[in-house]
Amino acid sequence: MRTATMPAASPCIATASAAMTPPQAQSPSATDTSPQQAQPQPDEALPDSLPPDQLLPALKYWRERKQRCARAFGPAKASGSDLGPLKAEMQAITLKLAELQSRLDATTPVVDAGHTPPARADIITAAEATCTVDVPWVTPADLEYAASAIKDVPDWQAFVDAHPEATLYHDARWMRLMTDVFGHAHHALTARHAGTLVGVLPLLRQRSRLFGDFLTSLPFVNYGGALGMSQAVEAGLMREAGVLATRLGCRHVEFRDVVPRAGWPTRSSKVSMRLALPGTDEALWQRIGTKLRAHVRRPEREGATTRVGGRELVDAFYAVFSRNMRDLGTPVYAREWFSTLCERFEGQVAIVVVYLREVPVAAGLLLRHRQQVEIPWASTVRTYNPLGLNRLLYCRFMCFAIEQQA
Repeated sequence: MRTATMPAASPCIATASAAMTPPQAQSPSATDTSPQQAQPQPDEALPDSLPPDQLLPALKYWRERKQRCARAFGPAKASGSDLGPLKAEMQAITLKLAELQSRLDATTPVVDAGHTPPARADIITAAEATCTVDVPWVTPADLEYAASAIKDVPDWQAFVDAHPEATLYHDARWMRLMTDVFGHAHHALTARHAGTLVGVLPLLRQRSRLFGDFLTSLPFVNYGGALGMSQAVEAGLMREAGVLATRLGCRHVEFRDVVPRAGWPTRSSKVSMRLALPGTDEALWQRIGTKLRAHVRRPEREGATTRVGGRELVDAFYAVFSRNMRDLGTPVYAREWFSTLCERFEGQVAIVVVYLREVPVAAGLLLRHRQQVEIPWASTVRTYNPLGLNRLLYCRFMCFAIEQQA
């Protein structure tokens, strides 16, 4: 399944969805068996009666299996292997852990860990009471946290590549890009258990006289937030971000998250729109219907043409984008942002430009990550809006996405 994510039609609506469609990644199974001793498989049923003293060791075993399974995503993806069996195994292990957790809850009283958090930034305090711990042997109190420069976390990228719910914005290159172009200090927040990286949270510090001093994961883009091996790890990272914000003197922390977090203050003024793409241009053309096809063809009848490229189209894209932002009264990013983005993420960035009599009149930038294509920046010259250039632009975006995934 391919998906295209695009901003809402209104220029004042950005994207920050409450639910995320997992990428359709594929890889061989990561079962780790020994020739001397057969290991239990994820689809094996648990015994009806498991002694209480064996529950925690069993949980630890299956948790380690889940970590090995997660680490196998990166190499499998790099080799082009089918990730289907690996995803099925991950789901089976998750169900196994849930069953063991349920049995443990039925036999073990709830014990307060007695963790008293230090004072936090104001937006953090509203969420202190809620932390869903889905794997009891790894709790936030068991973890070691560190906020570093991304260059000092050599295993960050491997963790992100292996995690099935990572976005392009969790990539180590993204924090470097934002620091290099915008000058914002970044903090690569990590969680480790017994030295093993089990969670990451990218943070950028923004300071301005108008808006104040705060941390964001991540600014200028649609997604970010904590990425961990469990909900407990992610909850711990988010609370630790509050500790960091307080230590730095920041007013608040903002997570542009795709996972609902019970107990945290949320904002629902932003949306994202997702569309599952068919396998061919012809199927897409049939799906959009007669009326919309007529709207797409109209600018072409007026002589509009489209070009798809990369860095060579930055100037044409920026001419349209900066003009539209000016007309909207919105500060515009520097041209360097887009040119450097195209350079550092070459192969994952594409620019589509619509021309009318060789003049760029509509343009957008597309980002590809795994099985998802996103359009974070798109604009048209409002003088030509009656021609419906945006429909041609987005149709060309979707056709390009289909071509790339074929």
